[in-house]
Amino acid sequence: TLGDILQKHYFLESGKILVNGRLSLEEVKTSFWRKRLGVVEQIPSVLNGTLIDNIVFGRQIHPEDLESFFKEYDFDKYFSQFPAGYATPLGEEGINISGGQRQLMAFARALIDKPQVLILDEATSAMDKVTEAFLLNLLEDLKPKMLIIFITHREYSLRGLADKVYRFN
Repeated sequence: TLGDILQKHYFLESGKILVNGRLSLEEVKTSFWRKRLGVVEQIPSVLNGTLIDNIVFGRQIHPEDLESFFKEYDFDKYFSQFPAGYATPLGEEGINISGGQRQLMAFARALIDKPQVLILDEATSAMDKVTEAFLLNLLEDLKPKMLIIFITHREYSLRGLADKVYRFN
């Protein structure tokens, strides 16, 4: 619910969320706000296309910029292992990849635009420990560059990463 409110899919019944401590989230234009968000959900949507189609997701990105992005974020070591690399067909609803690979693809999709706010909703729940550790280290490196909101049931994932932890019951 919190993730949906922050994405402006739902609105608060009471209270306020302030952006930069000044402006109410309700006052921020939705299109403006969403351009600054990166979102990784527990079960990310997958197009019936290739890995690169699913990461780029309709954006016009120069191939050299893509290559630079994959190397900068170290995704290349994972995606190059897919059967046909970036040209691997993921199949309808991602039938050709695991849940962890789907989440990894969604991280690349979310980070490619260098968002100011990254919302992670159970975003590592299907990953093996090695891939999750890679992403947690990446998130640690990204902390100075963006606000990261990590919604999880796995509290151990937050060790060393979270500046503040809020528990909802």
